[in-house]
Amino acid sequence: MKISRDEPYKDPCSTSIELLVEKVENFFISTPQLASKKRFYPDLYTHQDLTLLEDDILDVVLFGSAFRKIFESGNWPKCRYRIWVLCSSFKKFLENDFFKNEGAVGVIPRELLFKVAATDNYDFSKPFDLIYGGRLSSQKNIKYLLSTVAHLQDLGVPCDLHLFGDVDNNSHEDLGRRLHQLSHDDLLKYSDELSWIRSPQFHAKESSDSWYKHSFKQPTFITLSTFICEDFGASVAQAQEQGWPVVLSDFGGHKDVESGTFLKVPYSLCLNDHYCDDLLKYFSKYTANFIKERSLSSHESSSSCEFIAPKELSYEDLDLARRESLNFLGSSLSLINHEYLSDFADNSRGAVYLKSVKKYLEGPHPKNLIIGFDFDHDSYSSKELSLLEGHISSNPECIRSCRFISSKNIFKKEWAKELLEAERVVLWLPSGQAEKFAAALKEKFHLNGDQIIILE
Repeated sequence: MKISRDEPYKDPCSTSIELLVEKVENFFISTPQLASKKRFYPDLYTHQDLTLLEDDILDVVLFGSAFRKIFESGNWPKCRYRIWVLCSSFKKFLENDFFKNEGAVGVIPRELLFKVAATDNYDFSKPFDLIYGGRLSSQKNIKYLLSTVAHLQDLGVPCDLHLFGDVDNNSHEDLGRRLHQLSHDDLLKYSDELSWIRSPQFHAKESSDSWYKHSFKQPTFITLSTFICEDFGASVAQAQEQGWPVVLSDFGGHKDVESGTFLKVPYSLCLNDHYCDDLLKYFSKYTANFIKERSLSSHESSSSCEFIAPKELSYEDLDLARRESLNFLGSSLSLINHEYLSDFADNSRGAVYLKSVKKYLEGPHPKNLIIGFDFDHDSYSSKELSLLEGHISSNPECIRSCRFISSKNIFKKEWAKELLEAERVVLWLPSGQAEKFAAALKEKFHLNGDQIIILE
């Protein structure tokens, strides 16, 4: 059956996009000093009137796909532009790597879009509800979230988990193409395999203004997302509007959460859902320990959320920046706006480009690289996991700055800089292979013996 032509294209993030567009429109309307006459939202897949004169200023607001949508700028009307984003990570990427022009991009402050309400006195020694609202997706590391909360309960934390949203089958496309995607049955099966004291409650998707209105016990929002398009976190902002504490990944737009009551979980403790289930279930105990051992801190809201308007850019400024990027990306650029970003990610130059985006979302390169054979497919025995546990017990600080990398990827160009900057490279490989791999790392990257640790 043909889809009606009147049915608009639905981006997986359309619920958040529509909410954010409404909030951003209110920002421009209530900020007369910007004298904004027309806005354009490249992530909004509905008709937008772009009739302008060459001397007019168009305020272009880029959301989580900023690193892709900027290449569509050749289709924008010929006028002057002010480029806006919703988080400092994308501002830094666009200014440093794309425009190479400080001040070319403005950030709309979170607290001018969503007010942060004060948190009531919470007592986390008493029962409380952890609430996740959004897509139940691998992109949001939903399996890792389930594992972490199951471990929290096992540690004696009196929390229950509520999840609001529909399961979708989108993967971390920046990591390349995948044959198997998460299904509703996969997620329920994974949840059933965990050792729950109190099982999670899965709720159907609700409207953006109703999911947080249920009756909860000391509601606390939680997300461990490392989605490459995580530029804001609309559900996080809605929760903070209600005065809820939030537990969130220190990643992307979440880095800009600076007021209210919150706890940021280091990026290295937020494993993506494409690691094998054995590793997700095992390593999430360290994330649970981190959350349990640290209290949520309260931070005062800024009394004046100042912002700096971006420079005005010309059509020629955008054209020059695009062409300079094209010099590196070449014909692979044609893949960046395919329906699936994973096609672009599986191109060598595309992978390097996406790694340059993620360095701003993730923060500093990890000091510890843990190299296994194939984290996508391998299962791990209790004996193999005990080797890793022994290393972590001897070096507990390593989990605060580590990354797991499959050995099949380690000699690819996008990982070279991390290898060269790592303080320790841990080889978690079968006996015999580790020694050969260590020799290859020493030869190719000139690592010294003290940097390489073989688990055996």
